[in-house]
Amino acid sequence: MIRPCRWAERATVLLLIVIAAGSILREPATGQIPGPGSAAPWILEGDSLWGSQSVGTDITNPRLRHEELRVRADRGRLSPDRQVLVLTDAVRIEDTLRVVTADEGIYRRSLRLLDLSGNVRGNGPEGEFTARELTYDRTSGILELRGRPEVA
Repeated sequence: MIRPCRWAERATVLLLIVIAAGSILREPATGQIPGPGSAAPWILEGDSLWGSQSVGTDITNPRLRHEELRVRADRGRLSPDRQVLVLTDAVRIEDTLRVVTADEGIYRRSLRLLDLSGNVRGNGPEGEFTARELTYDRTSGILELRGRPEVA
């Protein structure tokens, strides 16, 4: 359950978090810092956050950049190890090949693996597609649709 900070209800606060080497920096980074499991940094922004390093962090309106991938949603939860981002409500991903929307998603940074579920819709080189679930392995470029997949 997302518990927004009271101060964030009164004003939109943009928090820039650079996840690198398993730590959180609460100010913009000045350079590219490689993180565990990936040579590229991932940059995570949100309007507010709540939690701790031991239990994870809830994020309102998370926006993620990892290499050419862009991800956003209404809510997110970052794992304690800072390697998994769980997304809920109005999930949207974009990269150089595809734009996909869904109800929920999970991005595993070190594996470069994205799982989406619920009303999955998108378009890419394969055309327009819909399904109940999708797995996108960004390392291999393989996109797997499950649950009544349709490609037009």
